[in-house]
Amino acid sequence: MGLLAPHLLRPPTKHVSKKPPIESPFATWSPSSWQAFEARQQPFFEDDVELGRVLERLAVLPPLVTPWEINRLQQNLVEASAGKRFLLQGGDCAERFDECRPDIIANRLKVLLQMSLVLIYGLRMPVIRVGRFAGQYAKPRSADFEGQGAERLPTYRGDMVNAPEFGRQARRPAPERMITAYERSTMTLNYVRALGEGGFADLRHPEYWDLDFVTSDHLRAEYQAIVDSILDALRFTEAVSPSDQQYGSGFVLHKSRSPAPPVRGSLYPSDLKGLLQSFDALPLDRKTNQYAGQCPRGVRTRSS
Repeated sequence: MGLLAPHLLRPPTKHVSKKPPIESPFATWSPSSWQAFEARQQPFFEDDVELGRVLERLAVLPPLVTPWEINRLQQNLVEASAGKRFLLQGGDCAERFDECRPDIIANRLKVLLQMSLVLIYGLRMPVIRVGRFAGQYAKPRSADFEGQGAERLPTYRGDMVNAPEFGRQARRPAPERMITAYERSTMTLNYVRALGEGGFADLRHPEYWDLDFVTSDHLRAEYQAIVDSILDALRFTEAVSPSDQQYGSGFVLHKSRSPAPPVRGSLYPSDLKGLLQSFDALPLDRKTNQYAGQCPRGVRTRSS
């Protein structure tokens, strides 16, 4: 038998076409990379010099949120995509400057907390609360102008751009309004954080989140039944294990539904792990039976 050439002893090589690697959008991202894209539905500012001064002022101001808050939200969204959390987003189409008031801010937060409480109770999993407020002062418009009679003026694009009144001065896009929007956003965020740190979102006191806006007695009774069941389970857990529990935190987002219907049933202590993991609570002082820190005006402590 004759000897075969070495290359004939090797199996034939399979030619596999290689797909080009998918480039991550973060690889080419920079704080100014958005300027490379076409921007539509934008206001027209008449004075470029005034606009430049406002942008320079905004560039040196502190950010509304911190990097670690963004990272925490990203991690929570990863868990939500894996089915380990539920994402709840709520808020207004657009905020108004004159709505930066404690009662309006607290009411928005109440609705978000109430919706998440029902969802946690029914789904038995943590809920990510994303509030569409504290900066939602602009709104898109498909048309640049609108008219009344023979007069045509720029479209109202939100308080951050111009005013809703139909008048030439009111509808003029004013860069200075961006500074006002930043200030109102900061005030709103500070108040929301103060409410959370003061115990407003304490899971042990959902009775603070009144239901004055609910006109249906039936829906009000169903929600109250859920609250009562959760409170009973919490009291049982505290009696068995006196370790501190935790209450709610959340995020804000500018730019999304309705809450799921109330779920009937009982809440047992075994369900509290997922329920309590979605909240960040004030520590309870076992000697005084009070929560540490000051509560906002109108919110009672455990001993009051």
